[in-house]
Amino acid sequence: METGVAEHVKISRRSKRVVSVRFSHTRRWWCGLMLGIVLGCAAAATLLTRMDGSDPTNVLGLTPREVRLAERVREMEQQNQLLRRQLSISQNQLIQAWGDDREEGAEKGAEGVGNKASDRCKDKEFGVGKCEVLHIAIVCAGYNSSRSVVTLLKSLLFFRRNPLHFHMIVDANAQVVLHTLFSSWNVPHVEVSFYLTDNLAPDISWVPNKHYSGVFGLMKLTLNKALPSSLNQVIVLDTDITVATDIAELWNIFSKFGPKQYLGLVENQSDWYLGKLWKSHRPWPALGRGFNTGVILIRLDEMRRSNWSQLWKLIAERDLTTLFSTQLADQDIINAVVKQHPEVVYTLPCQWNVQLSDNTRSELCYLEVMDLKAIHWNSPKKLKVKNKHVEFFRNLHLTFLEYDGNLLRRELFGCNHSRTNAATSPLAQLNEEDECYEFRRACQTHYRTHLFFLDHDYDPTADGYDVTLVATLSMDRLQMVEQLLTHWDVNFLRNVGVQQVNTPYIFLTDIDFLPMLGLYSYLRRTLQSLHPDNSRTAWVVPAFETQRYRLAFPRSKAELLNRLDMGELFTFRYHVWTKGHAPTNFAKWRTATTPYKVCKLLFKQHLLLALEEKYLSSSILWIIL
Repeated sequence: METGVAEHVKISRRSKRVVSVRFSHTRRWWCGLMLGIVLGCAAAATLLTRMDGSDPTNVLGLTPREVRLAERVREMEQQNQLLRRQLSISQNQLIQAWGDDREEGAEKGAEGVGNKASDRCKDKEFGVGKCEVLHIAIVCAGYNSSRSVVTLLKSLLFFRRNPLHFHMIVDANAQVVLHTLFSSWNVPHVEVSFYLTDNLAPDISWVPNKHYSGVFGLMKLTLNKALPSSLNQVIVLDTDITVATDIAELWNIFSKFGPKQYLGLVENQSDWYLGKLWKSHRPWPALGRGFNTGVILIRLDEMRRSNWSQLWKLIAERDLTTLFSTQLADQDIINAVVKQHPEVVYTLPCQWNVQLSDNTRSELCYLEVMDLKAIHWNSPKKLKVKNKHVEFFRNLHLTFLEYDGNLLRRELFGCNHSRTNAATSPLAQLNEEDECYEFRRACQTHYRTHLFFLDHDYDPTADGYDVTLVATLSMDRLQMVEQLLTHWDVNFLRNVGVQQVNTPYIFLTDIDFLPMLGLYSYLRRTLQSLHPDNSRTAWVVPAFETQRYRLAFPRSKAELLNRLDMGELFTFRYHVWTKGHAPTNFAKWRTATTPYKVCKLLFKQHLLLALEEKYLSSSILWIIL
């Protein structure tokens, strides 16, 4: 009994303790809730007080510095909106003015249109008139130079915003190539004039020159005589220049010339004229480090008044008595003239002739890409020259080397005095929805043409019987050229080649036909023995094919007939287009010992014919054995 009472007392005490603990927790919770409500009310009261105070805009409780910054941002936004509104108004006014000019020009006729065009040409960029023609002179002689100058021309045309007139000092070979190049490119607002080096050579051929350019490296000394007397100023560029900006920027420097200055040159960036490159080095006299003549601004009118032709000859004759020959061609003589007459030169910023020859310090001329104006590959190593940034320069050069020249055929808006691109007008009339659109477009396309890509010489044979192989190809068959040339001694594309033939006879074929070994000599002997006197006669060479990749070439007709019988060779396209070569009459050809006459239509022939009949339509055909 006593034990039961004791246990009851313990349980009662434990329950009172639990109730006391629960009550204590509840009281703490209510105190925390009341404290939160009081703090929230205080914060709300503070916020309302600030909203009703002296700074009603500072709703977020920003610091005074943050408030001032927010106000500046609002002001800038308001100013930007105002500027955009003003710009929109100005653009609308400009468009309206152009429309008014166009309507007024239409009312006044052709003369009024010309006046309005000339007014628009008064807009200036770099201080150069929008439609002002810029004159550029380039000495380009030989097949190699006419190939390398294309990169220079592309870079000039890519950046230009003015009409250009090129004055090309060329030899006979380069004139043929470049005349075809410019006419086939058909770039709007580009004119070209040619001046033969043969007419200028007597003035400079007496100067001994060790430079690899030969006599052509001295041609720039004669520009005052070569170029028209009406031309007052010209930019002169070497063929190994790559331009990296609008050439109008360089043209604008003419306005900074003094009254006696007629040569604008960039200082030489190597120690060549300091005479420190090697022991016993004796350069021509020069002013300081000397000047590089890869980029020249010439005021021709002032040059002629100073009697330039006599001046440079007198100085050259004097220095040649001790130096015996020039080492850097015209650059040596021009530096000798500047040394004696420094008042004639204006020093151009070096960015206009960043020289990449050996021993140069060209990296001092530029800090950023935007500083580059013209890159000069004036080392005999050309793209293989060593330079800290040569990879960038090489990529820039290769960009223009591979640039599609069709993209340069763009109009210069607002300059109407130059001829327009006639090749584009028929294209605009074609319907792109036409199923034959691609064919019709190809008929209207004026293909860009570069003749004689590699250097070569041709000496006509004394007997008058010579033959030129003319073949056409697509780029996927280019590899056939090398193999074809091992067998041969030295439509539109074919006609381009035919136009340049200077032998009395030509042999027409496709690029993937290999002539028999010695066919060149065989054709010459055949012509000499037959003495063809009929200019309307064409000689047909029979064609065969094989389905084997490796086959020893037959060396005689007997060996050829044997392989025909063995099935190693077939008459050409016998299973595709039998009519194409059927008129050859191969059955008769197998036993024939003398040429025989054929006259058939649909004859896909490989012809040997006189040059006068290169555009053969209907002629007598003879089969050559």
